[in-house]
Amino acid sequence: LGVGLDGSGQIVRDFSPERLIRVIEAVTARSGLKYLDLALLDDPAGPELPLSSLAALKAARDEGRILKLGVAGEGEAMD
Repeated sequence: LGVGLDGSGQIVRDFSPERLIRVIEAVTARSGLKYLDLALLDDPAGPELPLSSLAALKAARDEGRILKLGVAGEGEAMD
């Protein structure tokens, strides 16, 4: 989560709560799944990941829409 393509094929990094939840909803709707086993954030830099995004992901987990949260990457934000 957090990295994707816009309508013109350009890479977009968006870790906003709205985008993260919209992607989770789109994946479950297209796949027919009731929930995702894992939501993995792709190398967010510190300023890219607001606390409101973490709160939205935790709420989605608490609601049963995702089972586990993860973060992949390197750098200060991971430390």
